[in-house]
Amino acid sequence: MMNETIKLLAGGISAIIPPEYIGQKLIESGTGILWKKLKKRLEGDNNAVGAGLYDAIEHSVEAYANTHTHNKDDIAVCCEKLYFEWMQNNSLKDDSIKKALSTLSVQPIGEVQVETWKSFLEREILKNDELRNWIEHKSIENISSKLDCIRQEIKEMPASLKRCEILENMYNIFEDEEYKIYIKNMHDAYRESVMGESFGLNKIYTDLHAIICDNIEHTEKKVENIAEYICKWLKDKQYSNDIYINSMLLVYGEPGSGKSSVLKKVVDELTNGVKDKKTIVLSINLFEVTFVDAKTALDVVKQYIKNGYPWFYEADNRLDRILILDGLDEIKYKVYEKSQELLRELEGEKWKFDCKVIVSGRTQAVRKAKENIYNYIDVEILPLYIDEDERKKYINKVVDENNLLEIDLRLDYWDKLQKEFNIIQNMPLQNSRFDEISRQPLLLFLIMWTAKYSNIDLMELKNTAELYDKIFECIYTREYSRKKAYGLKYKAEYSEYQKMLAHLGGCAYRNNSRSVSANTIYEYCTVMDDKKLCENWIKLHQDDNPSKLVLLFFLRENYKNGNASKGTIDEQNTEIEFMHKTFYEYLAAIEIIRLMYEYTKSDDYDKKLKQVFYMFSQNRVDDVIADFVKEIILNENLMFGDEVITLAKYDSILSEIVSSAYNVNYPVMIGTGDLSQYIYVRNYQNLKNIVLTYEKSISELIKGTADFINMSENNIYKLQLENMEWNDVNIASWVLDYCNMSGSHMENAILSGASFTYSNMQDAILMMATADRTDFSNATLDGTDFTNAYLAVANFSDVEMEETVFDITNIEGGYFNDSILTDVSFAGADLTAANFDYATLTGVDFRSADLTRADMTGVTINDCKWEACIMEDAILADVDISSFNLEDEAIVKMLAQADLSDAIWDNVTEEQERRLFEEKEIYDKGIRVEGYSV
Repeated sequence: MMNETIKLLAGGISAIIPPEYIGQKLIESGTGILWKKLKKRLEGDNNAVGAGLYDAIEHSVEAYANTHTHNKDDIAVCCEKLYFEWMQNNSLKDDSIKKALSTLSVQPIGEVQVETWKSFLEREILKNDELRNWIEHKSIENISSKLDCIRQEIKEMPASLKRCEILENMYNIFEDEEYKIYIKNMHDAYRESVMGESFGLNKIYTDLHAIICDNIEHTEKKVENIAEYICKWLKDKQYSNDIYINSMLLVYGEPGSGKSSVLKKVVDELTNGVKDKKTIVLSINLFEVTFVDAKTALDVVKQYIKNGYPWFYEADNRLDRILILDGLDEIKYKVYEKSQELLRELEGEKWKFDCKVIVSGRTQAVRKAKENIYNYIDVEILPLYIDEDERKKYINKVVDENNLLEIDLRLDYWDKLQKEFNIIQNMPLQNSRFDEISRQPLLLFLIMWTAKYSNIDLMELKNTAELYDKIFECIYTREYSRKKAYGLKYKAEYSEYQKMLAHLGGCAYRNNSRSVSANTIYEYCTVMDDKKLCENWIKLHQDDNPSKLVLLFFLRENYKNGNASKGTIDEQNTEIEFMHKTFYEYLAAIEIIRLMYEYTKSDDYDKKLKQVFYMFSQNRVDDVIADFVKEIILNENLMFGDEVITLAKYDSILSEIVSSAYNVNYPVMIGTGDLSQYIYVRNYQNLKNIVLTYEKSISELIKGTADFINMSENNIYKLQLENMEWNDVNIASWVLDYCNMSGSHMENAILSGASFTYSNMQDAILMMATADRTDFSNATLDGTDFTNAYLAVANFSDVEMEETVFDITNIEGGYFNDSILTDVSFAGADLTAANFDYATLTGVDFRSADLTRADMTGVTINDCKWEACIMEDAILADVDISSFNLEDEAIVKMLAQADLSDAIWDNVTEEQERRLFEEKEIYDKGIRVEGYSV
């Protein structure tokens, strides 16, 4: 459209701006100075069309420049170059546009940028009534002259040829056998059996809602029933405004959200009305189209239609067309480039007939593809249910007159599933992950399917891990998934099946992607010493393998080119994609436990360390995977061989991993080579990132053990990490709660923000450690040596410690409230603003310590040492002053610095009190004098 508009404007440009003005100013163009002068000239001439064109150019350049520059002079230069190039040459070629746009950015200007600016210009022209009317008038003039030529040709056409053409136009598409078969197949697709069950989609389809935005600015959003809206938009020509008569409708949502089901419903509605003989419907899966570089994306689609569905073009042009392109994300050749190209070309396509286009795909793919187009209707499929917190995000953005956002569509869908599966189950909505995955139709179907064939009560499931375990078992043992009726749960075969699924999950986790290539899976299995298992899985996949059913629900096979066979897995062309992120996270959790278990059982330490490092060094274990690990362990239904992985067993496994696979010589080398031997890195930064990722993963697994603790039991499970040699380690922010770390060495270690609550750190050495903000509350610290450590704001609350050493440490702002300290040494320590509220101090050494502004409210003091201690403004509220040696003049002077308000004086003699307050008065007076002098 825009190219034609540019030609029209160029052809009649003299009607807008006098050519003599252009000639006078052309030599000065390219500086930006003329741009404002030109505006004044147009306003002075009352040239509304010219002013409209001026504004359209300027506003389109400003819109384009929004992400490139904020320099108005650059914008003026660009506008000037576009304008005068257009006027001088009576055209505006793409090369000229590239040169003009290059003034706004140092980045190369390509076809995408040119088309982007053209789309902005088109939008601005459409906004201006006078300019748009002028263009339409010119278009009509051109068309009229062409029509005159056509009429003349028809007059001169022989009568016999006219009759032949009339007969051709009488071809009736609705009587075409191929078209009738196609329509029947489309109609039947909505009713065909789902997963071999006795019902079709038509029996369980539930209405889905979407956020729809159909104004050109994409600002007015509303919530509507998707199928109803699409059918109305397709059937009713008056439903769309003029701008959208031939526009696209983009339908997108997450995997399993119901995109394909909606389109089947729509096609069924449309084909039911085929008797009206007005509309031709064609639905294509883009997965089946082979895209190439030699042709544009739309040309490839057109050729595909001509080859497979010629009636789409051969039918009378007076008939409306509906073209549905499903699976934009399934384009397997340069998917992002080709999807963007396809939408851009569809936006500007001038069909010879009235054609409306629907394109569907996954959210990420569609959003990326539509970045540079504007003429479309946005249809974002909503989940079956939106909770109150998420609903708040939508309410301010959409018009929801019918309160569709509040409807829980799961209830209707669940009732339909119960009826068709002929079972009664309650939805276990108290399970948070069930609540999450049940918001997608496909996954809710899977859950009900599993409930029927595994005979489980969903309400009795403890967690999602148990649900997923039942699903995989059900899929494996489901009768129609096997060729042999008796082929159920053979132990060795089932074990291999489970192990391969765990490998898939581990591979997806390691690559931080729901989609991994067959080649990547093969590499992963090779490193894990399961090359043969992977080869068997690929071989069985072509014949009799439960993974076929797994693929229907959990996984999805994708192919990089349209020629790949769906019956085979090709290393280079096949990708395995998990339908839902939690599927691979669950399997990854099993893989992590398996890998660590095998590590503890192997005699080949080097080999297993390489596998563990390979697993954890590319992607950090996150909270979701760590939670799945906890669920699996607590369920106690995971077995390796004959051994059940209990909580105690997992505890010992993780202890050994931390003890012997952390802070050791990691299997890393610079260069390239066999991944089963080493992880190869490119440079220092790459090495640093890999090691940090590995260590963070270990720390995440340790952090999860705290949730296993039952404080009501006498035997608290802990990681056994005693006598660790962790000098110079960096374990900042690690959570090492409930660990036995007695006798461990952590000199010069970085522990900032770490947590050791309830841990046993008796006789540990933390000399010169950096442990600011570290939590040692409720830990066992008898004999622990913190000499010269940095412990600012560290927490030692509720600790009973004996003979602990804090000599010359910095514990500024530290917490010792409610602790019991016996024979602890703070000699020379900085305890500024430390909190000792209600602590019990017995034989504590504060010699040369600085307790300035320390809060010692309610402290119980017994036989402590105070020589050379500073107590300036320390708070001694509710402290028995008689617990200090008031016969010692140095101690009296020390106390005179403190805040003695609300102190306890019951056991202090009048003489001692008088001497202390005299000393305090002298001290306070000295402070005042010092303040005045300053």
